[in-house]
Amino acid sequence: GWLRDRTAGLPRASAPIGRIDEALVLDGIGYTYPGRDDATLSEVSVTIPAGTVLGIVGVNGAGKSTLAKILTGLLEPTVGELRVDGVRAPTGALSAATTGTFQDYAHLELLARESVGVAHLDRAQDDAELAEAAEAGGADAVISRLADGWQTQLGTAFDGAELSKGQWQRLALARGLFKSDPTVLVLDEPTAALDPQSEHDIFAAFAGRARVLGERNGAITVLVSHRFSTVTMTDLIIVL
Repeated sequence: GWLRDRTAGLPRASAPIGRIDEALVLDGIGYTYPGRDDATLSEVSVTIPAGTVLGIVGVNGAGKSTLAKILTGLLEPTVGELRVDGVRAPTGALSAATTGTFQDYAHLELLARESVGVAHLDRAQDDAELAEAAEAGGADAVISRLADGWQTQLGTAFDGAELSKGQWQRLALARGLFKSDPTVLVLDEPTAALDPQSEHDIFAAFAGRARVLGERNGAITVLVSHRFSTVTMTDLIIVL
């Protein structure tokens, strides 16, 4: 009941933002978490041109994840507004147009195809589409080791396959890449359980996908990291 009520209260998109022609603008963005006195973010103003790969760096607690969640429409800024091509972007329209993988990703103990394709269960029946997302997220090796491939039940709660933290992480990355033609694509440090080389390879693959999307619909890709070396493959860097 609580989950249904919570879902009913979330902002809904009349129409997702299908493309960005000029820029996504953050104008005086600030955010204060409920119950706190101090703002996590304040007075963030930046223009992100269409097709940009944006890097966000900063120390722990600087507000990187908060900014990423505002960019994906998961959080409504306390002050300020976001505009796409000069028009205010409602939170619902932004969240429906975005995808990503966060530090605190979910362990979805479903069939492997559902765990990756949960946002588009109709398309999750297409093994070729799933395979493309799995390869981009580095999860193809995980799937190939599962007894029943995409039909394998995951998680011990339902007597399914037990996965390592790194394997769950790769499935989460694939899930974040399964959405077709997003206008904002976010990778918020979800690679903590991976070795530095694997992390670099995944960021590089993400940046490559970003270029393709950027040319197609002006999509903006956001890479959040505490490592400056990771964000050297971006066009624009915000330091918090």
